[in-house]
Amino acid sequence: MKKDALRPGSGKEHTRGLSKSDYAIARNLINKGLVTEQQLIDAGKMLPSKGRGKPGSGAREWLLEAVKPKQSEVKFTMDLNEGVDL
Repeated sequence: MKKDALRPGSGKEHTRGLSKSDYAIARNLINKGLVTEQQLIDAGKMLPSKGRGKPGSGAREWLLEAVKPKQSEVKFTMDLNEGVDL
């Protein structure tokens, strides 16, 4: 049985001590840069991560290659004596 979320009256705990709606609001605030995850943890508003996420498949990076311009290799040479009168 799930226990109550950290914020009284917000419902049952879903993730990191927060209800589903509170967690969505917290992620939104973090993504907007209004608060950091560590600030929420330090204030007791969110529990720390248990770090049990599944490993990435590499699909995200592979798909994003479509928008990344390929870096062309640029080579140049410079004559250090050019323009110098000896």
